Amino acid sequence: MMMVEPIPAADTMTESDWRIRRDILDGEKTVRVFRGPEGPDGQLEPGKSQGYWFDDSGHLIKTYTLGYEIRPQEAKGYAGVQMPRRIDLIKDGKVGARFLVKEIGPATVSPKEFSLNGHEWQRAFTAEVR
Repeated sequence: MMMVEPIPAADTMTESDWRIRRDILDGEKTVRVFRGPEGPDGQLEPGKSQGYWFDDSGHLIKTYTLGYEIRPQEAKGYAGVQMPRRIDLIKDGKVGARFLVKEIGPATVSPKEFSLNGHEWQRAFTAEVR
């Protein structure tokens, strides 16, 4: 899920780690919120940087984490919230995976269904899971 919804939890980051700047993405004015190393041309470093691009209306249009771009697209309303119906996972400019959301509805699955025995973890004040 980190690739689809990579916004870090509040206990995994420090506010001073993050920087913000205006940016142009695909010819559109955006605001980029990011942390980690940044090259002289503004490129984020794979595996060490995270970035989030928002349009003028505050919608998330791109994320960057672990060397992957995540592009939520084709947003439609659900319960008063715009939800992307297509999410592209891009590596080196090529689509590696595409998630198509055909239906959104109330949860009918127990949270226990997502638990893997032997894979318990604790947050260590970083974005990584241990």
